[in-house]
Amino acid sequence: MRAVRGRLDNLEGLYQHLDKKLEILDHEYVSMSAALKRLEDRFDKLEADQLKERIRVLEEKVSALEKGIVN
Repeated sequence: MRAVRGRLDNLEGLYQHLDKKLEILDHEYVSMSAALKRLEDRFDKLEADQLKERIRVLEEKVSALEKGIVN
């Protein structure tokens, strides 16, 4: 009976150890997911700003072309 109890205690210790590791991994996953979301938002804004600038430049070129055609 003592040997069985020792094995159960060992299994319980292993379970607790694995449960703790799983909890750590879960926290890391949540942190990494949040960081990835922030990066995606940041790059989406950067890309939007770059597209706005490209549109502005194209509008200036179209305007210059229109002035050249009209004049």
